[in-house]
Amino acid sequence: MQQPINFHKQGTPLKNQVQEIPAMSRSSSQIITCRAVVCWEANEAPKMEEIQVDPPKSGEVRVKMLFASLCHTDVLGCKGFPSPVFPRVLGHEGVGMVESIGEGVTKLREGDIVIPTYLGRVRGVRKL
Repeated sequence: MQQPINFHKQGTPLKNQVQEIPAMSRSSSQIITCRAVVCWEANEAPKMEEIQVDPPKSGEVRVKMLFASLCHTDVLGCKGFPSPVFPRVLGHEGVGMVESIGEGVTKLREGDIVIPTYLGRVRGVRKL
């Protein structure tokens, strides 16, 4: 059994944790395994574990997160706020790379760097 993540313990500097970004693989039609911080039920301590992620469906992309942070909204999410949706993968603020794309996606390509958002379309933001 894995130990809960201690959010209060000071970690190593981020620059020491950065690894070379691997070349993209042709896994768009395959289930992949990755690591994630997960809460399985309300008030449970979040745990880092391996999860399986389905291929993207039509109109979806699958993002390999390169960096993500945990914040107070993640803590609230583990308590079931604003809605008790579990299991819940934490770390919604971050940057990632498009790993694979579903049918019909035209504005993103595999390898694009993205910043996921739960806000949907944000007005006034331009592509750099």
